[in-house]
Amino acid sequence: MDPALRQVVLIFVEELREQLAAITQALSAMEIEEVFRQAHSWKGSASSLGLDDLATLAHDFESALTPVRRGAAPLTPELLDAALAALDAASARIPGLIAESDEGASEVASATAALRALTGEQVDVAPVSSSEPVREAEPAVDPATESVRVTVARLTALERGLDDLRGLRSRLESQAEGAAGAVHTVDQLWRAARDGHRVEPGALFALLSRLRGMRRALVDDAETLQSHVVATDETLRTMRMVPASNLGEPLGRALRDACKKTGKEARLVIDGGDVQLDRHVLEELKGPLLHIVRNAVDHGVEAPEVREAIGKPARARVTVAIRQELRTLHVEVGDDGRGVDVEAVREKARARGLVAGDEELDEAQTIDLLFRSGFSTADEVTELSGRGVGLDVVRDAATRLGGSVSMTTAIGRGSTVRLAVPLTIAAAEGIVVEERGRRFALPLAQVERVVRATAAELRDDGAHVVFDLDDEPLPIARLSALLDAPPLAGKSAVVILVARAGERRVGVACERLVGQRELLLRPLPPELATLDHVSGVALLPSGEAIFVLAAAALARQAAQRRPAAATATAARERSVLICDDSITIRSLLRHSLEAAGFRVRTAADGEEALQLAALERFDLVVADVRMPRVDGLQLTTRLRSSPRTARLPVVLFSSLASSQDREAGRAAGASAYLSKREFDRGELVDVIAQLLKERA
Repeated sequence: MDPALRQVVLIFVEELREQLAAITQALSAMEIEEVFRQAHSWKGSASSLGLDDLATLAHDFESALTPVRRGAAPLTPELLDAALAALDAASARIPGLIAESDEGASEVASATAALRALTGEQVDVAPVSSSEPVREAEPAVDPATESVRVTVARLTALERGLDDLRGLRSRLESQAEGAAGAVHTVDQLWRAARDGHRVEPGALFALLSRLRGMRRALVDDAETLQSHVVATDETLRTMRMVPASNLGEPLGRALRDACKKTGKEARLVIDGGDVQLDRHVLEELKGPLLHIVRNAVDHGVEAPEVREAIGKPARARVTVAIRQELRTLHVEVGDDGRGVDVEAVREKARARGLVAGDEELDEAQTIDLLFRSGFSTADEVTELSGRGVGLDVVRDAATRLGGSVSMTTAIGRGSTVRLAVPLTIAAAEGIVVEERGRRFALPLAQVERVVRATAAELRDDGAHVVFDLDDEPLPIARLSALLDAPPLAGKSAVVILVARAGERRVGVACERLVGQRELLLRPLPPELATLDHVSGVALLPSGEAIFVLAAAALARQAAQRRPAAATATAARERSVLICDDSITIRSLLRHSLEAAGFRVRTAADGEEALQLAALERFDLVVADVRMPRVDGLQLTTRLRSSPRTARLPVVLFSSLASSQDREAGRAAGASAYLSKREFDRGELVDVIAQLLKERA
């Protein structure tokens, strides 16, 4: 599955869970309109993602309840049971969507048949298609039921720590009482002085001594509390740790399956299986590592007869090496196959317009192209590759974990993909910086050094912004660019964090260094997963939440060659506003259009879209029809009534696709009307390109 689409499917899963819960509650309260609103959104999202079984179930769910909505029939116990069974079936399909398997498909088919039986429609419940091999479903992680094994020693340590904290609480309560007494004494002395009475020096000295003693006790208790927090955090961290050898079985299975499908021979060697890593880190790495292993067999390893002909053993070797350095986990996956033809990658990139014909790329920059979304050098489609699933899925995972990925290769000797990620993502030391009043953090493990400079010392070489560090040009990523703010000018002081991303270094330029802080790390919520330069969210001790920057993404931004002014202007003009109340649809369309080179903004309904259109200039709007507050037809009509947006192309994108619906769209002034049920990202991009061309 395309990694961008995969990300959207995961967003859809979360949204579907919310929708199913909302529908269940609305059914219980007989809020039929809310039932239909949620079911309509479910149907549209599923249709757009090509999840036909869930889209059909939602459609038949609506059809079965339509007479109730119209007041033509009651909600009978039989119909309610069938409706609730349909919701259960949709929920049962979720683990299959996560694991990319057919789990739950039969329940969906049965629920669809039951709904159609109630409405008098006929349906054939076909078995799950077996035209393609079904991937073994890996167990989905349910946060409510996830468990870890805990030794008695660790439990005992936690219990002792809890006892110590109880004792500390008692001392703090006693100190609070002492503080209250001191406040009372100060109040008495102040009142005496106010009323003209003489305050004895001895009383003041006694109070001062008392306060000094309280201060010493508080400092001691604060240090004790800190040591307990550190010890408890370390105990909890070790409880979350699992051995890297847990990767052996799924990686071995992936290798065997890949060899079986390609007719190749390979063996897997794992070095470092005793390294302990965070359970969440392991789960995040499992998918990318499976992909690298499959990719090594499909693209890297030669056929047995070819290997023998060139003097290699018929059976290839795929090695997974795992090691820990301080709080960083390093994973290397290498093969002894044919290696990557770097020149062929350059030519493919030029043919696809990813690189200008006269642009020179070194080997590292060329290999970096392999990690771009959808980029592939494969000329044929296989079950393992050729469907737009490339090494970008590996980069995305490394970025989410706050790490980096790189690759080295040698013709005839093989390739090695290297991942460097934090050993645990629960907590880490970080460097906090500030830009335009907003704070960001970089993990301390990624920062090599901090230097100070002036904005004037950031040199523009015509293609990049660089800073001369140790007599070498260091590419610079300016946080002002991420905030769409003008860069610092003149001799203003700037702080440069020198960060390492794999084999590359990048300087992150900002206005102010706040300092080193302990960060409580949290993953990005799904709706923010498209922020390329952000790997997560950190909670500071003060409770403030800030973005954690991804050094790898910043390095790519800094290394990118700036386009010519005309090209940059043209890119700025290709601005699209997406308006849909479904976060799944917004994410899907955003991924599709950004991959095609458009700048994208999103709105959750027509009212928000109108507000954005009044503040910003857009070249085209893509909108759903059925939305709260202002729907797509009303949005189109109001855009047409304003001189500023009267000629703005509007594409209506809806699951309402009858001839009457399309006619209503045309009457409102829509430039095009596309069906979510028949969504094709290529068609959408073509329609938008044609409308922009006509407008120009």
